[in-house]
Amino acid sequence: MFIVIILVGITIGMISSFFGVGGGFITVPALLSIFVGIPHQIAVATSLSVIFINALINCIRFYRQGRIPNLKLISFMIIAVLIGAFLGSKLSSSISPELFKWIFVGTLVLTTINTIFKKSDPDKEFILHLNWPKICVATLFALMAGIFSGVTGLGGGVVLMPIFMMVLKVPFTWLPVYNNSIIVFGTLGGTITHLLSTAASYHFEFAPLNSFQYGNVNIGILGILLLGSFFSTKWAANIGPRVPHKVSKILFVTLLVATILKMTLFN
Repeated sequence: MFIVIILVGITIGMISSFFGVGGGFITVPALLSIFVGIPHQIAVATSLSVIFINALINCIRFYRQGRIPNLKLISFMIIAVLIGAFLGSKLSSSISPELFKWIFVGTLVLTTINTIFKKSDPDKEFILHLNWPKICVATLFALMAGIFSGVTGLGGGVVLMPIFMMVLKVPFTWLPVYNNSIIVFGTLGGTITHLLSTAASYHFEFAPLNSFQYGNVNIGILGILLLGSFFSTKWAANIGPRVPHKVSKILFVTLLVATILKMTLFN
């Protein structure tokens, strides 16, 4: 169990830095599989916690690299994603496991389709052209991302990718910078809400984990995941900009499709 969770941590650390998504589409299914019968609220809350910490580390590293997002745009999106994360975390306790699964899968399918048809080439020196209609649309998507984040345990990056790529024309190599800057706030709101919630009922067979349950967040599992992701986030943040655009797309789509198949056919 320990080794599997470490491997999950390594994977999500790479994904968060390399693709700009939190890795919740890996973490949540993994936790639901490792701990049979675990309430999805605990899987979601623990996923949000590790995504928050990884996103914060990524933002610091991107800042040191001089890769800073447009502050005017993200200031509006941050407010929206915080509100959405709070609402989503409250809604998660009233959603059935079956409905949760299909919301989760549906989000991944839309992201997969959008990624496949994204055609623009990466440009490290791109200029973001903003106007108020674009800012309003981006803010609305940030609100939706926050809600999905709180409900599904996804960081919200998979919801934000369509608006960044199709409306704002953000190159694939800059998606991690923009997505992480929003994800860090969205997951913070959801994490705090879940920490303060009444814990869903579940008894871990590995007894020590029961002592680390705070609200819906299991600090023990969180610590193991972070142990795995600590070094992989640094490696991916450095190598990501140098990987060809087409290779990044193929890898990301492969991960999404594998997760969709796992959730629909084998769980």
